[in-house]
Formats: sequence, structure tokens, C-alpha cells
Amino acid sequence: MKTKLFSFGLFMSLNIMAQNTAINELSGAEQSQKTSQKQISSRNKTAAANIIWSEDFSNGIPNGWTNRGHSGDVNIFDPNAIWEYRGSITNPTFATGSRGAWAGTGGLAGGSPIASPTATNGFVIFDSDYLDNNGVQGAAGTGPSPAPHVGDLTTDTINLLGKSNIQITVHSYLRYFAGRNLMAFSTDGGLTWGDTIRLHNYIAVNSSSSLDEISTFDISNIIGNEPYAMIRFIYDGSFNEPAANGQGYYFWMLDDIVIEEIPDHALDFAIGPNNAPKQDITFNGEEKTGNMLENQVNLMSFDANIVNVGGSAQTNVKLQIDILKNGQYLSSIFSSNYPLLNPGDTADFNSIYTPPFTPNGIGNYSFEFKAISDSIPVANSSISPMASPFSINVNSLADPQGGQGLDFGINDNSLGTDNIGHDGSAMAIRLKFSNPTDTINAVPKVKISHMLLDLAVGNGGDLVLEAYEARGFDYINGFAAAPLFSVTHTINNLSTNLEKIDIRSSPCSPIYLDVDTSYYFVVYMFSNAGSNPIRVWNDQTVNQPGNSSIFYNADDARWYRGYSGGSRTFASPRIRVANLSLTEDTISACSPFVWTNGQVFTSSNYSALDTLQSVLGCDSIVRLHLDIIPPSDPSIDSVSACGSYTWIDGITYTSSNNTALDTLINSMGCDSLVQLNLTIINTQNIADSIRSCGPYLWRDGQVYNSDTSSVNYTVNDGLGCSTTYSLHFTNIGVDTNLTIIDSLISVQSSGQHYQWFECGPGGIFTKLVGDSLQNFIAPHSGAYAVVVSNEFCSDTSSCVYIETIGSRDWEIWKGVTYFPNPNNGKFHLNLGQMDQAQIRIKNTKGQLVYSNKTDQNTLDISLNEAAGLYFLEIQTETDIRVFKVLLK
Repeated sequence: MKTKLFSFGLFMSLNIMAQNTAINELSGAEQSQKTSQKQISSRNKTAAANIIWSEDFSNGIPNGWTNRGHSGDVNIFDPNAIWEYRGSITNPTFATGSRGAWAGTGGLAGGSPIASPTATNGFVIFDSDYLDNNGVQGAAGTGPSPAPHVGDLTTDTINLLGKSNIQITVHSYLRYFAGRNLMAFSTDGGLTWGDTIRLHNYIAVNSSSSLDEISTFDISNIIGNEPYAMIRFIYDGSFNEPAANGQGYYFWMLDDIVIEEIPDHALDFAIGPNNAPKQDITFNGEEKTGNMLENQVNLMSFDANIVNVGGSAQTNVKLQIDILKNGQYLSSIFSSNYPLLNPGDTADFNSIYTPPFTPNGIGNYSFEFKAISDSIPVANSSISPMASPFSINVNSLADPQGGQGLDFGINDNSLGTDNIGHDGSAMAIRLKFSNPTDTINAVPKVKISHMLLDLAVGNGGDLVLEAYEARGFDYINGFAAAPLFSVTHTINNLSTNLEKIDIRSSPCSPIYLDVDTSYYFVVYMFSNAGSNPIRVWNDQTVNQPGNSSIFYNADDARWYRGYSGGSRTFASPRIRVANLSLTEDTISACSPFVWTNGQVFTSSNYSALDTLQSVLGCDSIVRLHLDIIPPSDPSIDSVSACGSYTWIDGITYTSSNNTALDTLINSMGCDSLVQLNLTIINTQNIADSIRSCGPYLWRDGQVYNSDTSSVNYTVNDGLGCSTTYSLHFTNIGVDTNLTIIDSLISVQSSGQHYQWFECGPGGIFTKLVGDSLQNFIAPHSGAYAVVVSNEFCSDTSSCVYIETIGSRDWEIWKGVTYFPNPNNGKFHLNLGQMDQAQIRIKNTKGQLVYSNKTDQNTLDISLNEAAGLYFLEIQTETDIRVFKVLLK
């Protein structure tokens, strides 16, 4: 290992051109990982108000637009210094951003594109980095349009006549080195150009905006109500700012440009005084610890700068922070009210800030910022911004990758020995621990044991880890006192990036820190003259306060706070400090449970601690992670039995029971209750009382026609119990047999209700109003029938033909009789005075079941047919009549 250098220097802003220092940023794959992890603040303006004009580059750079490049002198045309279109069939496509060598987003492999809503249908880019170096590191000035260069992209005319209250919204993605990014405006179709707006003026050197930075500007007084308005987007790579940097470099991407009417009520987040971030998180003025140990949790507050971008004044403007723990809503906190915010004015972080918040336990915490007012009581992305820029972790002491550090868990870029010196360069973070974890001679102390580094590159390199009190540090002379420890470590077989290094002299010798004292934790790096480079990941999520992170440039032999202009290229290196780790004792048990410390637990517990002695003879802390298995709800044992039943409790039950309980042991070894749900079934006798208007099919499968009360039927169930049913059957049907004497027709059954009808052709019955007696005299020759009914049943008689003229016909039909009726299929027919007749018997379907032409006066008829109603038809030479016959 090379000898470590201890030459230091007074802090100064360090301006290093990216072309010469090669600050190592993410590869293409790493950038994708970063984008998926980091929450990007964005604002959807499409629903804010009526859209007047828009361009999403879905069909390339529109016809009528002008794309012109020059060197900074508008009279010296440069045909290569122009904006490029990225679409689905271009080369490269919309999937590639900058192609520059130093763009910081993947170099020759193609950088990340803008993440605008319609990026996949195309966007435009001015790729200054690529235009200067053709994508080759170390080849500055060899590209198709070396810097300085200027790219002007100008719209065609836009008619805004009658639209006086308007705003423009631009989606863009910028990485900045030098120069300006402007929008210029013309009101006379491009003859003259007046007002300009500078975009992204808060971006520091070597830093970038979000992948989808949304900027909204009130342009009412610039091109409002103008019929020949035009807009020019200018990448000015000839402007020498910052002065020592040079000109141009990196890129600017544009997409989804919208001009819309300004809504009455709309808020937005804005860059604050001295380029204060739109939203910020603070930790009592101390370093911002995006990762905290569970026993060193810090208070944190939130602030923002809120601008009124609507047309009306907003009253009681405030900031709402929704806090999520492990993705689940936890609580909300609010800033105080800003009483009145006029259009265009900003309520900055000096007025818009929340009370402190303390995380409550291990987990990931994310924070959603919302700007609200009396007129916008609920945040809505169309008129009020919602952003989630911060996510912090409270780490378990037992987490092998946990610890206390400045980073917020994001890998934005990496830097190390190839940036600040091959051998002897260093990085350090400042931390303060406020909660004692041990005592030495009754003095509270904080005990630590490990340092963790998240490395991008490092195999074969050497590290020296040290810690110093921060008091007395300066950038030239370094640290005022000796280190608390000094540990040498060689990086071997780096596979997971995470390097966890034990800083104790022995397993029983932790490092003790003073409570509420700031310490620098230093990582010195030795790459063996560059053959084993070492790079540490850096998180650009926040601006760290003061000297929270510092690095030692071995080439300059001095310390620095970072890069100039507010750059976050070195902001929160992923260096963490861990407490002496503890062991989790994970147990699932029944209640009550007695742990190693003698305490009895009747409920789950995840925080109890016990100190044991390890095999090495030093204290080992064990934390209980106890899950008490709650008593299970009683399971139900549903049983049906005949007469009696003996259950698992040994008791014989002779009646139904749904309250008996018994205790068993479940699969976890805990008591489990079972509850009896018993139904006792006994032998039953059930009387079936049936009243029917006619024959009835009972449960025994038999058809009953006449009254009966002497039939029994027994059914056995599967439990050995029987049920006996007794039939009590009453036929309550009506008798429709008729007696005919001359023109008089009489119903044989008395005490019923009667209604007479005349039977017509085609089966049509005509009601004879007023004829509702038991006897009926036919008014004229024809066929007649009667409906006989009682309280429950109703039936219609046969149609009988009455000849009212001629005594001979009457005498013939007068003597016709048949009996018995009902019968079992055998009955006697007497034809009286008839010499001969055609006899037919039909069923209810009209089917002929009997036929006989006879010249005898009497007949014995035998039918082998099913029980039911049949029609007896007697036909003479001059007449035909039909009678009913009922077979039982």
C-alpha cells in the first residue's frame, strides 16, 4: 500500500471541467436502476385549463418550424448545430437521450431520454456534448459542431387573439455545464424578438434536472392577445457562464409544450430564494441522514416554496405532508397558513414549513408534498402540485446492510480515485449521535462497530478507515486530534457492492462516541497508481448543509466541500456507520411465554432486550421478536344423532346442545376450543291431513279418490330413526252428474253453487245469466252444461243436448241410465226405448277407448283403463248425447 498523504488545504470552490476530470456517472443499466428508484416530482397541467395550443412532436419537428444553428453570431450559420428529433423510426430512437461522451447518462451506449408523458411518440434534443466531442472522451472539439454553438428552434405563428390570460408549460430534461437555456418571444411573426425567459437557472454545474422537469410561466404580458406570436427555444452554448468553465456541453431535451388559459385557482412548487429547492427536508439544521439506525432517529421538518400560478388570489395557503410507512398511509402534518397569496407571488420556505416529525419504528418512510388553499382544499395534480421527492429508511440494528448515513438510498453517480487522486484521496461524512446506547464510568456513550461503503468499483484496492471529532477541522490543516481508530482493509471479491468493515480492534472492543458530538468518518482510498480504481456511490437527492460531506483531493493535497455552484455531484456519499449489531430472537409461542430475561409475556413483543455473554466473553445484545399466537375461535363440531349422542368430552347427550365446549391442542401446541352443535332426532308420528278436489297422489305412491283415514307409511333415515305418517284424506270435489226429464236438467248433488252455460260449436260456452239454480229448464233445443262449485272446488258437467220439440225424443232419452258411477271400469248401461245406438267412450284427450253399435236395450260395459274421467257418447239416427263416467 502507498503511504497515506496528510496534506490539507483551505476550502475553496472547486471548478473542474468534466472533460478533464472524468467524474464517473452511471452506466446505461445503472441509470435505469436509478430512475426506477427515485421518485420524480412532476405536474400534469393538461387538465388545468382550456388548452389553446400544444406540440408533442409526435410527427417530428413540425412543418413551418425553423431549426437553425450558429456560433453565437447569428450571421455565421452552422448547419450542424441544430436540434435533433428522436422518434420511433429515427436513428437513434426515442429510447436514447444524449450520445455525448460526458453526458453522464451512459455515454456511447445512449443516455436516458426525457421521461415526459408522450416521450415514446417523440421529443427533441440539443446534444451539445455530442456535437463537441462526437461521443469520444478526450476528443473535445472534434465533433460535428464544436462549442461554442447555439441552437435556435422556432415555432410557426400562433394566433392568441382574444386570449389575454395565458401560461406556457414545458416538459424538459437538462444536464448543465455552461451556457443558458432560453425561451424568446415575438409578437410580429418573427420580425423582432423581445422578452426572454431563462429555464433551469437553478441547476448547478455538472448537475441535472429531473428526467421530466415541468416548468410553467405566465406569458400574459409577453404574447397574450397577439395574433402573430412565435416562440424560440434557444440552447445558448456560447454564453460564458460560469466564467471559468468554458462554453456549452451536456444537453437539453424538450417535449409536450402547451399554451393554455390560466385557471382562477392553481398552485405550484417553485425554486426559492438563493436557489432554494422547491421542496426540502431538514434535520434540526444538522446533516440530512436519509438512513438512520432505529436507536438514533432524528427529528425532521419539511418546507417548500409555493407560487400562485392562478388568476385569483389564494387565501390560507399551506403545505400538507402525507407520510407513508412501508407504502401504507401513516399520518399527515401541515404547515401554518399563509394568509393571502396574490397571483404570481411565492410563499417561500421561511413561511411554509411544518412542525417536526419523528419516525416511529423500523421501516421506509416516504413523504408526499401537497400545496393546498381555501380554494383548493384537496390537492389535485391538475391545479395543485403533488411531489414525493424524499424517502428515508429507519434501519434495524440487526440489518447487515443498515446503518446511519447521509444517503437516501439512491445511486445517482459515483466518484473516487480516478477523480480526486489515485492514492491517498479520501471522502468523509459528518454524523452526530444523540441517543446513548451504553455508559462508561456512568458517562453516556454511543457504541459503534462497523462502517459500510456502497462501492461501484473497488476490487483489489485498499482502504484506511478513520474517525475524528469534527471540532477544529479546517480544509488546509485537516483534523485537530488523533483518530479514534484506524483500520486498514483490502477490497476483495466485491460482488454485492456493499462492503461492511469491522472497525473494532477485537470483537469485544467497540468504538465509543460522545453523545451529541459531531464526528467525521473518513475513507482513504489507494488504487495502486490507478490499477485498482475505487469509486463510491453518491446520492444527489438533497443539498446537504454546511460541511456534511467533504473529500480530500490527493493531487491538490487539500480538502474540499464539493463542487462549485451547488452541484450535488458530491453530496451524500454512501458511507454508513453501524451500531454493535444485535441478534433477533424470533419466537412464536402460546400465552403466557417466559423469555430468557425472566419476563412473562402475554402479548406479542418486538422490542424487549436482554444482554447475554457471547462465546468470546463479551456482551451480546438479543432483541425479542415474539409473536403470541392468539387463542383460536372455537371450531364447531356439528352432529346429528338419533335419541342420544356421546361426545369427545365423554358426556352422553339426550337432547340437542349448542353450548358444550371442550379443549384440544392445536398444531402449534396451543389450546384450541371446540364447540358442540348437536341435533338430537327422535322417532316421530306425523298425521297428513289432506283435502283434495279430486284424486290425490300421496307420499306412498298411491292415488286416493275416496275419503280414508286408515293408511300409514313409515320412513327410516340414515341415523336409525323412523317417521310414521298417517293419511287422513277427504275428497271435497263436486258431483256434476245430471238428471234430465224432458226440458228439465237437474244436478244430482245439492247445496252447491251452480252456473248454467249453453254449449256452442268449437267448444265455446255462453254463460246464461240468471240461471244459477240446481234445476234448469232448456229454453230451446240445444246443448247445455253446468259449472258446479263449493267453497274449495269447481267442475263442469258434460254438455247434454235437449230437444224441446217432440215428445217421442224425450221419451227415448228419458229411459237412458248407467250405473254405478263412479265405478272401477265395469258398469251397466240401459238404453230404454232405443231400438239401436252407436256407443263410444273417450278419455279426456279425445282418444276412443270403447266403441259398440248395438240394437240391444242393455249392455254391460267393461273398461281396462286408468282411473279418471271418461265421456260416454250415445248416438241415435237423429240425435247424440254425451255423459260423464268416472273410473276409480
